[in-house]
Amino acid sequence: MADKINSDLEDFLSEDSLKTVFAEIKFPRFKAPVKIKSIDGENTESFRKECWIIDRSSRASAKVFDYTKWNNGITARSIVTPNLSNAEFQDKLGVKTPEAAFLKLFRIGEQDILVAKAMEVNGYSTQALNEDVETAKN
Repeated sequence: MADKINSDLEDFLSEDSLKTVFAEIKFPRFKAPVKIKSIDGENTESFRKECWIIDRSSRASAKVFDYTKWNNGITARSIVTPNLSNAEFQDKLGVKTPEAAFLKLFRIGEQDILVAKAMEVNGYSTQALNEDVETAKN
């Protein structure tokens, strides 16, 4: 039993599994690349709760998850350079939050690229998910 537990620990606590993943994206209109890093779930739990909203569009209100807020928030939190959390940077953009800085600084197409890359470095892989679904079907 102890060997099984140690084996499980080694499987999930390997050096590679605990590494922070980094990525860079260079947009032609900026001098420096945008740098993105993975973040852990512990740092996002309170934000996840903020993404649950009450939808009152029908008679029976329901809690729904705001995926746009989630995607933009995770992306803003994953961007290391530029530092969207920097108060002086936010003041220059005329915004108060990292998410607002993300939306103001980047064009729509750039936002989509950054969201996709942030989701990728944080473990959201559409290709891997599709492959897992296919494996499960067989």
